Amino acid sequence: VYVFTQEVAGDLANVDMMVKGADAHGFEPSARDLATLEESDAFIYANPEMETWVPTLVESLSSSTLIIETDKNIELIHTEGAGDEESDNEGHHHLIDPHTWLDPVLAKKQVTEIKKALVELDPENETTYTENAESFIVELKELNQDYERAFESADHRLFITQHAAFGYLAHRYNLIQESLTGLSSETEASPQRMAEMTDLIREEEVPVVYYNSNSNSDLAQTVAEEASIETELLHSLESVENEEFHSGQGYLNLMRENLENLKKTIR
Repeated sequence: VYVFTQEVAGDLANVDMMVKGADAHGFEPSARDLATLEESDAFIYANPEMETWVPTLVESLSSSTLIIETDKNIELIHTEGAGDEESDNEGHHHLIDPHTWLDPVLAKKQVTEIKKALVELDPENETTYTENAESFIVELKELNQDYERAFESADHRLFITQHAAFGYLAHRYNLIQESLTGLSSETEASPQRMAEMTDLIREEEVPVVYYNSNSNSDLAQTVAEEASIETELLHSLESVENEEFHSGQGYLNLMRENLENLKKTIR
């Protein structure tokens, strides 16, 4: 959301990122965050399933800050995430997947919502915001085409992740995601789930287990060692690690890095 807003705003807004290098699910805004928000023209976020702390934060505001949910016109998907705290009798928890931005087609909708909000705040610069959004959407279309071409004729469509963040991406490109834990990157996998996934890896001859850049990779490493395969990185882009942030790594770069890493399994 931070990158999308930067792309649309260009030099016409001072865009700051509230969640830096932290787990966005369990993030808790500080008093300083609230004070900054009180002085801001707008607060832009993905959806309340992702930033679960937003409704409480909004209630605390006394200012007229414009609140923009970029996913308001996106239908969020329900999923089963093994390893989450509340589960059914089979160890699955029915949840709403918030990771919409990992589908470039849905990312275009988010960019459009951001553009609408900035035009509402600053109608005099509508032309610039519109041109910036359209330019970035062209790049998102090209990204989508790259993913489509890479996976359209793949015979092996199963990939294993530590954190179940890639459901929208899997749905878009007809892939199959299986995960060690659920939608939260903070949950632990049960011994039963670890054994199930190790068996699945061997049965399907999966060559790689993927871990997320901003979470502990121990679970992925443990399963990989048990199954004698490799681990590899996938960026969920929930938040940005400090080194990624300062090196200027943007959404498009990281999504293309994900594409190359997924090719090690999807083939």
